[in-house]
Amino acid sequence: MSVRVATLQEIVEALADQITLNVAAGHLGGEALQVWPFLVLNPTPPCIDIYPADPFSEQTEMGPVDSRDVTFTVRARVTPIDVDATQQLLLQLMDPRSDTSVLGAILADETLGGIVSDLTVTGMTGIIVYTPIGSEGYLVGCEWRTRILL
Repeated sequence: MSVRVATLQEIVEALADQITLNVAAGHLGGEALQVWPFLVLNPTPPCIDIYPADPFSEQTEMGPVDSRDVTFTVRARVTPIDVDATQQLLLQLMDPRSDTSVLGAILADETLGGIVSDLTVTGMTGIIVYTPIGSEGYLVGCEWRTRILL
């Protein structure tokens, strides 16, 4: 199968579109989910952002520069104002069987419309507490490590 050469920006934008299409189709209890293809330092939750993970790139085989894979973090964050509702929303996003599953959305098309060879989710965190930059308070969320074979 031939894969169109895509830039990293095109890849994260396609991933964000795929998450938006598939998670937005589910029911988040009236919450409007924002999905950004870039790192969001001070989000308006609920929010999903996508940014290069660390480590970001690994050589996959001997040969040319494009024999690499890259890893992005897909991160969901919600506000903890109502603790029960917050956890319910996160569990909806984390549940692989839910119609709002972020995992399911990421894996809905493992070629992102033919612009990558393959993608997989190599790991998922539990609930993490985040402190937004330049903001008081905190957010809670979770992350999916998404490995993409270029």
